Amino acid sequence: MRLAASVVVLNTLILACGCGSQAVGDGSETSSQDDPCGPGEVLVLEVTDVCGSYCAPLPTSCGDAASCDPACQWDLCKTVDCVGEVSRDCDSPGSDPVFGWVCVQGFGSCNPWLGECPDDEQCVPYAPSPTADGWTSARCAPPQTDNIGEPCTRLGAVFEGLDTCEGGAVCWDVDPDSKLGLCIPLCSGAPHDPICPSGSQCVLADPMWAGFCLPPCDPQASDCTTGYACTQVGDALACMPA
Repeated sequence: MRLAASVVVLNTLILACGCGSQAVGDGSETSSQDDPCGPGEVLVLEVTDVCGSYCAPLPTSCGDAASCDPACQWDLCKTVDCVGEVSRDCDSPGSDPVFGWVCVQGFGSCNPWLGECPDDEQCVPYAPSPTADGWTSARCAPPQTDNIGEPCTRLGAVFEGLDTCEGGAVCWDVDPDSKLGLCIPLCSGAPHDPICPSGSQCVLADPMWAGFCLPPCDPQASDCTTGYACTQVGDALACMPA
């Protein structure tokens, strides 16, 4: 949904700034003008203003050109959403289009995979609306004192991102009445290469906003504890509340 919305926004911005034909691709397009960036750089278009651009170093994970490869996309844009290349001729009407890479900045005030918060706060996934049915953003919030593996209490709405867990953890499997749950680790690293403690795996509820470290399971072995079921979540099988 975010990717489709981003393309719509880009189309609107291109028309507004007088840009020429727009093309979304995988990095295989070539500019019909001289490359405005130097060797080892890539032209990145501002997602808030496609007519604005800057030259960024091309990460080694991208090889010779930017692409939607997860490692390249993360190293270049620090996001997993990928639009690709867009052509624009905003500088002078009638000129040949220039292809630039679009980095979608879908995070909120911080990136939960990188932190980016003051020392006394942590970046947590959240949804601005109390009636939301999933995380749609991220924000900085003060960590609390309940350690991983200890009981915790959710503070506020389900996806508000506030609870009594320590930094790097989230209150999981919360009872809707008592608001009590258990602190589990959030995945660290990057969405395409997540890190979890031994004995657990990263389950990406949403690669942008939330990755949880949960024990793996075998649906044929019935190895989940009472009240849990071995469930497919994205590419992973994990013990989820039944």
